Amino acid sequence: MIISIGKRIAFVLSAGCILMFFSEHMFWARFRPESDSLGNYVSTWIAYSLTGYAALAVLSIFRVRRAAGVFLAGAVFGWLVEGVVVGTTYEILPLSISFTGLAWHALISFTIGLWALPILLSRRRAFVLPAVIGLGLFFGAWAINWNANPQEYHAPAFEFILFAAAATVPLIPAYGIFTALRRSPMRIHPAEGVALILAALFFFVFRAIAQPVALCVLPALMGITFAALWWNRRKETAGSLLADPLPPAPAWALLAFLLIAAIAAGIFVPAVWLGLKLQTNILFYLLLMPLGFILYFAALWRIFADRRGLT
Repeated sequence: MIISIGKRIAFVLSAGCILMFFSEHMFWARFRPESDSLGNYVSTWIAYSLTGYAALAVLSIFRVRRAAGVFLAGAVFGWLVEGVVVGTTYEILPLSISFTGLAWHALISFTIGLWALPILLSRRRAFVLPAVIGLGLFFGAWAINWNANPQEYHAPAFEFILFAAAATVPLIPAYGIFTALRRSPMRIHPAEGVALILAALFFFVFRAIAQPVALCVLPALMGITFAALWWNRRKETAGSLLADPLPPAPAWALLAFLLIAAIAAGIFVPAVWLGLKLQTNILFYLLLMPLGFILYFAALWRIFADRRGLT
């Protein structure tokens, strides 16, 4: 267990940095002059750190050890971001339940970014290179879509190179800190979970006032999800994925993250030079939106169908 409060804060902030890259920087894929500022950056980092900490608390409190539980914890994270911090979960129901809460935040940011990649960095390093190449290809292909929308800011090639580098470089210390602190078993006390729930409820009140439909949607989604997580907890022994120590990531594996920016630029820059206006977002939406629902219901089925004895 991480005893030092300083280490615990570093753990939370490093997780928030990782989540912010996948959820914000990779999604928006360019500088945004209308909203970029130091204050917005810091507040966004804090928001992702707290929502990410809530999802990590889910792993610990509900004894999550398997991929199905990880995805449900990611769903909690995604719906906190999109259903409490902002209100996109309620914009195009029911499709907006998945995109972006499940299809992006739960799958890409949490399951891949905060669960799978630390394992690859620490234990399965032969897969680090294929993983960062795949992420770079996705990053670059997704980024092209913004230049196809006449209402969006169009980033020139050199600016995207700077953005991709500036967004990716912080991943090196973030993953370094996150995996280094995972050397010790991490346990999040239920009292911390209660505090996070109370904070989420406080902010949810304001979201419900702005979008009353949230009162019907989010409690139902969270109720189903936590029912499955509670069932998972009854069947698992004490401990969780966070209680399983990870070896620290070596420097060479961390430096491989620079390839994400390089490969993304290798796709985006030629597209700009060639004047391509490709709405890649439509393709990714058609793939990821249903995939989010499929993975969510598969996770529910996997947990409720588990026939192991209750503990």
